[in-house]
Amino acid sequence: MLGGRVEFVAGSVLLTNVTAGLLFPMVLPFLLGSSFTMETAPFLKQTVCIILGPLVVAQCLRMGAPKLTQSILRFRRFSFYLWLAVLFLVTANAGSFMRTQWHSGGSMAIIGQIALLAVVICAVNFTLGKRLGGNDLGRETSQSLGQKNTILTIWIALTYVNPLVALGPTFYVLCHNTYNAWQLARHQPMQKEG
Repeated sequence: MLGGRVEFVAGSVLLTNVTAGLLFPMVLPFLLGSSFTMETAPFLKQTVCIILGPLVVAQCLRMGAPKLTQSILRFRRFSFYLWLAVLFLVTANAGSFMRTQWHSGGSMAIIGQIALLAVVICAVNFTLGKRLGGNDLGRETSQSLGQKNTILTIWIALTYVNPLVALGPTFYVLCHNTYNAWQLARHQPMQKEG
């Protein structure tokens, strides 16, 4: 949507997500303490279903049914609305957690700190990506480092850690999608009505 090289961003997102999927079972016990255990096989199965499954299906359709692929591509404009729906669901889940499951001992200051940390990490990722990509791949590298598959991270936090931990990637989703929306608005300004 921003006029960049989609193949570069798709490849880097795939690489980083598969790498994260392989590293999470090894890194989480280190971060959460030696008593934490995580079964690698179910986790990898879920990761493959979330990340590789849709990619394999898309490639099979592209190579095996080009006419069907072209028919589906006519509806690619709706992917933006699907993106908004997922963003709405993630935000609704975070809001529900804060309203119903936040224990009385919890502090809104903790939520504020989590949100601020997410904003800082998001800004650093997008800025670092822009600088690393230079003039040729600045936009693509910025997106690759800034836009994360946080749905996988949220699932890991909710399944293996704690709902409070899921707020970090949830705020990150809001940050990077707000930035992406701002980029889209700048890239494709609204046409003035005549």
